[in-house]
Amino acid sequence: MKKISEQAYFCLTYISQFLTFLYVIPVGKFLMRIKINKPDNLIIKPGTLIISNHQSKSDPFFIAYHMGWKNALTNFPLHFPTTHEFMTIPILGWYLWSLNCFNVGITTFDKAKILLKIRDLLKQNKTVVLFPEGQRIKVGNEVEEFHPGFDILLRDKAPILMVRIYNFNNWSIFNPKKKQVTMDFKELSNELTLDEKKSIISSFYR
Repeated sequence: MKKISEQAYFCLTYISQFLTFLYVIPVGKFLMRIKINKPDNLIIKPGTLIISNHQSKSDPFFIAYHMGWKNALTNFPLHFPTTHEFMTIPILGWYLWSLNCFNVGITTFDKAKILLKIRDLLKQNKTVVLFPEGQRIKVGNEVEEFHPGFDILLRDKAPILMVRIYNFNNWSIFNPKKKQVTMDFKELSNELTLDEKKSIISSFYR
């Protein structure tokens, strides 16, 4: 992939994310009719770590749009750690790269380096959308254990926004038995201890 300047890449990712979210609006609002539960006047500061359970390929973009336009534009371009499998698919990999997705690699060492990269991004006030399960759950709403290395991100003082999604893996326009698609948002104070954060996260995703 040909390298481009940092400024050009910033413009590319900003435009690509904006155009993708324009697609998400009618799908989420008029077809999926997603039910949103989030705090009133939610303000997401740049440098926030957004964590969510993972059910569908489109989760990152539905989460980003439902942050609210003001929050989305303030935090654009968002950063999306993405599996090696998807990042290496021809054409799709380029499209994901244009959306500011980056490859998490294959080995345990690769993934450890990605955690450090995420820490650096957050310290630079860049917002990251992360799925700590490390996989998509294709059936049901159970949440798998988070990746053990995730704790390293909780030790820092970056603001954290938790998102809990339901039935994204059940929804289809052709499914007569599709269930209500729901998205819950909850802020996590960065002033809490590591154990307090882990306890709240465990309760939220139970």
